[in-house]
Order: sequence, then structure tokens, then C-alpha cells
Amino acid sequence: MPMSRRRSLPGLPRSHPDRGAEGLEVGPDTVVTLAYAVRDEDGAPVEDVPAEPLSAVFGHGQLLPAIERAAQGLTVGDRVTLRLDPASAWGDWDPGRVIEVDRAEVPADAAPGDVFEAEHEGGAIVLLKVLDVREATVLLDTNHPLAGQRVTIELEVRGVRPATEEELERAAAAALATERSDFDVALARLLDRGVRS
Repeated sequence: MPMSRRRSLPGLPRSHPDRGAEGLEVGPDTVVTLAYAVRDEDGAPVEDVPAEPLSAVFGHGQLLPAIERAAQGLTVGDRVTLRLDPASAWGDWDPGRVIEVDRAEVPADAAPGDVFEAEHEGGAIVLLKVLDVREATVLLDTNHPLAGQRVTIELEVRGVRPATEEELERAAAAALATERSDFDVALARLLDRGVRS
């Protein structure tokens, strides 16, 4: 599993807002472009508001289910604020998601608190937080950094358009890879890029 050091979590591909058809609603097989801000349970911003919005093919598991429910039927310019408990966001912190790996599998200068990005088979991005560095092994936390926290997510719909056949095929392939993955690939979904390390 190749690893690289990260300062923030990955997100969906960035794209420029695309207003699409006038009045088109967010729904299955549309590409929705969202501006967003995420706040932790203390109300502190998880990251600076991104300069560019993010896009996703709606209805194919690229967004948190709570975001899909809230965005369904919205049009360009609509805003919504979600207050999510852990079960609706990134789940509870699970001690079973702490793994122990051989010391040689992480960079030599790894230290507790470091966050690394690894690509799992199937292309899913997994974030690994170093909990402890031992002589022969390293303890890594594969839980989402916001696991166990209530979060507030502010969304604004910047664009809605029909998805192309190619976008639908890619979304279906990604959803299939997600089903086959042993890891929680919600880590690679929208809003996952916004956690301080």
C-alpha cells in the first residue's frame, strides 16, 4: 500500500461551477457542484473555505448519505446547513480500526500525530494517523479524523447538470470498488479533505 504524507484530507476532483440547465434540480445522475464549509463540534472551522467548489455525481455514493438527502431537489443558489451526529457523518471512533504495521512500511521520520495517505487496492484513498512508533511496529488509526464528533456542514449549490455517460460509468465503477473495499472509503468522499493534521 503506497503511502505519502498529507497536510489535509483528499476530496473529490475540483471543477468550476456549471450552472447547467436553468432550474435543474439535484437528483440521481446529475453532477452537483457544491461550495461548502465544515465546522467541528466546537464550532471551529475544520479548514479554510475552499476557493473552488467540489463536484460529484449525485446518487452514486460519492457524498455522505445525509448530504444526499439534504441536497435532493435543490437548485443553483440554494443553501442548507446540516448538523450531523457521528452516526450521520463519519461514525463513532472504532478501536478495531487501529492497525499495527511493520516499521518499514512507514517513512523513517514518522512520529505520533502524523497523517499519511495510502492508496488501497481498487484506488480508494485511506488516511492513516500515527498513534505510536515502536521499535519494530507502528500503530495506525484508520478511523476518519472526525469520527465520534458532531459536525456542522454548510452547503451551497453552485451548479447542477446532467451527468455524461462517461461520468456515470466512472461513478458506477467507483461505487463497485467501494463495495469491494475492506476500508471505509468514505475517507475519499466529499468533505474528507478538510481535516487539519
